[in-house]
Amino acid sequence: SVLTVDTGETRLLRVLSAGEGFASQNSKTCVVGIGKAREAKSVTVAFPSGRELVIPGVPAGTLLEVDEASGAVTRSGYLPEVVPVED
Repeated sequence: SVLTVDTGETRLLRVLSAGEGFASQNSKTCVVGIGKAREAKSVTVAFPSGRELVIPGVPAGTLLEVDEASGAVTRSGYLPEVVPVED
């Protein structure tokens, strides 16, 4: 899957592969730091099948669980507190 995180100022791209290699598996979790941004304007997940899901307005410190088959997106707190970065 390809994840695109758009903060409004920056667009971040991550590629997530799970299950590649002999007798091994990669994590299905992808952590994306968004710097000083308080939220991502949108997170887009493009699956290998061609299906694409767009999740709008994702606050910093949010864990998204995305199910390709149903299109369900579950949001939960990932960090107990978002600490702003000092200049």
